[in-house]
Amino acid sequence: QQQLQRQWQQQLLHLEQFGQNVAKALEEAQAASQRLEELRKCEEEERPCWGALFESRYEVTPHAFHPGGFAEAHHAAMDAKKLLLLWLDSSSSTFDPRIMAEEVF
Repeated sequence: QQQLQRQWQQQLLHLEQFGQNVAKALEEAQAASQRLEELRKCEEEERPCWGALFESRYEVTPHAFHPGGFAEAHHAAMDAKKLLLLWLDSSSSTFDPRIMAEEVF
């Protein structure tokens, strides 16, 4: 009887810990989702400046930048049977590779 009660208490404790872990994971996922949305908005605001930034940094006239996101640029390049050149500017504090990875995979 006592052994069954101890097993029940242990299982109850495990379920409680599991519930706490699920709640924590959900909070972390929501926070990450909000952060990614903020980064996307920032990217949209900065997109018109990329050509000028490229030209000022490398002193060459930039090629045309695709107006959409990475997934759209990738599909457009595939449809046109052209290579896709990526310029990843990691000097920005808002750069997060998860955004690009999420769009592709």
